[in-house]
Amino acid sequence: MSQYGNCWLMNANPLNLKLATKAEVKEMIDAAIDQHNRNATLISMAIGFSLLGFYADGLLRVVEKVTTS
Repeated sequence: MSQYGNCWLMNANPLNLKLATKAEVKEMIDAAIDQHNRNATLISMAIGFSLLGFYADGLLRVVEKVTTS
């Protein structure tokens, strides 16, 4: 017996559930990370293009005001 009691109880599967293996868990995590990276890239791209458009608009407005003054 170990310091935690009966160790064989810790590894028991009393409901006979199908547990995921380490390889399956790693595959699921990798798929989730890939999906997150794709989504984050698209969101960052949209925000970047929007900010670039606002910057260009502001720059053109300033240049126009400077040249017309």
